[in-house]
Amino acid sequence: MISENCTGCGACVDCCSHGAIKMVADNEGFRYPKIDKSLCTSCGLCKKTCPEINAKTNERSKKYFAAKSVNEEMQINSASGGVFPVLATEILKQGGVVWGASFDSDFNVVHSCANKSDDLASLRRSKYVQSNLETVYKSVKAQLKNGLTVLFCGTPCQTTALSHFIPEKYKGNLILMEIICHGVPSPSIWQDFLKMLSDSHQESIANIRTICFKYKDNEKYKWTHPGFYIQWKSGKEYLDYSNASW
Repeated sequence: MISENCTGCGACVDCCSHGAIKMVADNEGFRYPKIDKSLCTSCGLCKKTCPEINAKTNERSKKYFAAKSVNEEMQINSASGGVFPVLATEILKQGGVVWGASFDSDFNVVHSCANKSDDLASLRRSKYVQSNLETVYKSVKAQLKNGLTVLFCGTPCQTTALSHFIPEKYKGNLILMEIICHGVPSPSIWQDFLKMLSDSHQESIANIRTICFKYKDNEKYKWTHPGFYIQWKSGKEYLDYSNASW
């Protein structure tokens, strides 16, 4: 299993046409690629795609801009300033598609695709867990080959991996949007955390209705101190502002 400097982006799995690489969880629950040497042909394509092996330092001067949505509803219902839904809405209006992190039915974090505005809600707000991108790189490539404009939002390692994965001739319609990342907990730790909270409220994970990182209320803290919010189907709620629980 490869783990040293590996971010677990999973691009090597999608680029391997021989099915020689699979993502396997380590003892901490982080998913890393594992190579089946009996299937590997040593073609080197996985190494060409890897964002860590091909990491480059950009010495060019850069310009940075700060922005936020002027729509207050977008601000309150986003992890930060609501720029993602603004850009995503525009891409959808133009007939494109949008990829971002969402929860599956068991509240695991996965990347999913939105092709209409009603699907954007699940992609909004940050999810601070390692997301599963299985088959996503291939799907994005297929969409670009079909002439679609694709907005992909992810961590720096994920966007860099996608940029390496997509052939240059298809990148004209690819828009990459990075979130600021300080590292992520493993999917197994996340599930343990949800079970602990559910047990303490005499509930089960299966009964969770809503999870919200960086919850902004309209009255108490708003932007100044976002919290973590869970609601179960029974109506029970958990809201933690880190230094003041409710």
